[in-house]
Amino acid sequence: MKIDRGGPAAAKPGKRERLVAAASRVLHEQGVEKLLTNTFRDPELMTSQIHRLEEWIDSLA
Repeated sequence: MKIDRGGPAAAKPGKRERLVAAASRVLHEQGVEKLLTNTFRDPELMTSQIHRLEEWIDSLA
């Protein structure tokens, strides 16, 4: 079985695949940021990450 590693010949993912990847990343980051926010008792950690994720998601459009 040959595994596609991306590279120049790889097809650009479609809109659905990008949305699924974005949702997965957001869910992962929310868990990590919630843990860090609670650990350090610093709500600004979550706020800054939300803004960063919003910019990243907008860049996918």
